[in-house]
Amino acid sequence: MRSQNVRPVVSFIVAAHNVERYVTTAIRSALAQTVPEIEVIVVDDGSRDATAQIVEEIAREDFRVVLVRRKTAGGPAVARNLAMHHARGEWLAVLDSDDSIEAERTQRLLALARCTSSDLVADNLLRFEDGTERILSCFLPIGPAPFAVNVDAIEYLDTNIMFGTRPPLGYLKPMIAADFLSRRGLRYDENLRVGEDFQLCAEALLAGARYVVFSEPLYRYRVRADSVSRSLSIHDLDRLAVAWAGLRERVPRGSHLSEALHRYARGLERARTFMRLVAATKDHKWSEAAGILRRPEMWALVRRFGCEAIVKRADRLRKRQLPEFTTEHAQ
Repeated sequence: MRSQNVRPVVSFIVAAHNVERYVTTAIRSALAQTVPEIEVIVVDDGSRDATAQIVEEIAREDFRVVLVRRKTAGGPAVARNLAMHHARGEWLAVLDSDDSIEAERTQRLLALARCTSSDLVADNLLRFEDGTERILSCFLPIGPAPFAVNVDAIEYLDTNIMFGTRPPLGYLKPMIAADFLSRRGLRYDENLRVGEDFQLCAEALLAGARYVVFSEPLYRYRVRADSVSRSLSIHDLDRLAVAWAGLRERVPRGSHLSEALHRYARGLERARTFMRLVAATKDHKWSEAAGILRRPEMWALVRRFGCEAIVKRADRLRKRQLPEFTTEHAQ
């Protein structure tokens, strides 16, 4: 049973679905924070493995852990909204159920939020490989000394252009002032299966939030081949496009912010076209693939993502069937 006498400073928001291998590590890392006034709200999103039982066991040991169960899977956005509904903390901290955090992370981010009067704060991600635990890289560049940067709405949108070259800040796991979200009526868009964290932060920035990002990597991000974020589909992109069309309607046309939203929308369309190319290749629809490859920007993505099968087949089609393909398409 939770203590009702003291309001937690931070509520960790954990959406969990079939993560019996990882969820203990995630929860234990939250409980080990140097700020003890925390709670961990875990929503089991219709898991078919032992995830819920594991969380229930930990909750019996520590009253700060709260398990909320869903019978069917609704997706990360649905689960996080449910967790937020049960959360009592002054701050809401997103923690993926297969990741973990350093013990001093909460204390450091709270200090950053207070000294910068921020509504959102986030740190760098330390990426590591699932299974081997091998450290891969930090998500954001690290300087000779720790630093913090302000992120406005335009910067946030531009860094998250789909298949762009800059580190997408939407991957960061923010800590958000609960009162700010409540006053603005902001929640996760439950139509989104991917990009839900990015969408919520963008909505907050458009609503006037102050966002500061810290360069130190205190969040450990597990890179899994089967994660939702690595299984993007055309349907996911279509849902993102609908969400962003709604945002653009609320922004004055011709403004710098409107132009940033337009750049993001163009990136979504480019990504959608590339996904169609990948799908056409997998289905051996080579004429359709060849038609898509008439767009010069597709060649850059093919080269970047190492789609050798597409390149080889397109070269054969270009030589045999499609004389209108010229070398300029491969520039």
